[in-house]
Parts: sequence; structure tokens; C-alpha cells
Amino acid sequence: MQEVVLAVIGIVVALASGGAGIKLLDWWKDKQATNRATQQQDYANVVKEYATFLGELRGEVISLKPQLRETTLRYEDTERRFAAAREEHVKETTILTIKVRELSDRIEELERGSGEATINADSDGKVIAWSQAATELFGYSPAEAIGANVADLVVPDDQKPLHFAAIKQWKKEDRPPRGQPLIFRAKNKWGEQFLVEISLSGWRNGEGWHLTALVRRR
Repeated sequence: MQEVVLAVIGIVVALASGGAGIKLLDWWKDKQATNRATQQQDYANVVKEYATFLGELRGEVISLKPQLRETTLRYEDTERRFAAAREEHVKETTILTIKVRELSDRIEELERGSGEATINADSDGKVIAWSQAATELFGYSPAEAIGANVADLVVPDDQKPLHFAAIKQWKKEDRPPRGQPLIFRAKNKWGEQFLVEISLSGWRNGEGWHLTALVRRR
């Protein structure tokens, strides 16, 4: 449409001024052609820049693939190690449960044969097993005793420094106490104090030393 308008203008100008109108029309056409060439070149440059950008982006993606692969492998390795650790934990827990059951059976057997109260504690003095005979002697049920410190249950306050010093020495030497039965003053749940004879022995598992005390009232 624009060319038609220009042609009409050219004809009008040519009729009015002769050759000057033709020259003006030619100049206008050349100008339009130049503008179209410039636009085409600009478009070509944009396409070239876009292609370059895509190429660089593709290169970056390719360069990231080894890192992504390494991250994936590390994640999979972590998952395998976690699963193995969880399986090992379940296995250890099962073994410990069996040992505790065996220990309880052994305690009952010892009690039937000796008539003595049996107390098991870890190296910090926390009760892990408490026999029925211990309940009869000291008054605490297994639910009350297990998890508590044996010193708080059966050791009078004035005897506690001696008790804790013995525990500290035992842990320092890293060997179980052995020897002749010992005579101690103990207390029960209601504060009554009395003499007891205690035979101590130690045993060890993956968690460290544990102490077994066979207690008889004097």
C-alpha cells in the first residue's frame, strides 16, 4: 500500500516538476531498501546471538553432568551405609535383648540356689536388673529400681562418698572388682539401716563394664 502511495506521489510530483519528482521517488525507494537490509541484518545478529547463548547453556549443562553423577553416587552410598547401620543397630539390639533375658534367667537360677538378692548395675551405678529377692530385702519393686542409681536406693548418705570412690577406682583400673565378700551397712526404702554381706563380680559387653552384686542380710 505504501509503494502505491509513493508511486502516486511520484507521478504527481513528476507531472508538477518533471525529472525532480522521479529523483525524489528513487531516493525514497533506496532509503526503504536500505532500511529493510538493516532490519534483516539486525534480525540475523539477534538469531546468531541467541544461537551462541544456547550453545553456551548446553555446554554448561554438559559440564554439570559429572557433578550431578557424583552427587547421585554419594547419595546412593549414604543410603546404603545408613541401611547397613540400621541393620547393625537392630542386630545389636536383638543380641542385647537376648543377653538381658539370659542374665535374668541366670539371676533367677542364682537366687534359687543361694537365696541372695541380685542387683546388676552399669559402670555408672545405674540399675539394669533387680531381682525379686532384692525387692523383698530393700522394698523397691523392679519398676522403681531399674534405671535409678543403686547408691540412691541402698547406700546410706554417710556411706556414699566411700561408694563413689570405689566406683571411680574400679573405672580407672578398668577391671572388675573381685575378692572376699564385703560387709556393708545398707538401707531399705523406708530408711531402715542394717548390715549386708555383698559378693561382687564384673562382666563386660559392648557398652562397657557391668557389676553384679549378690546381697545377703547379716
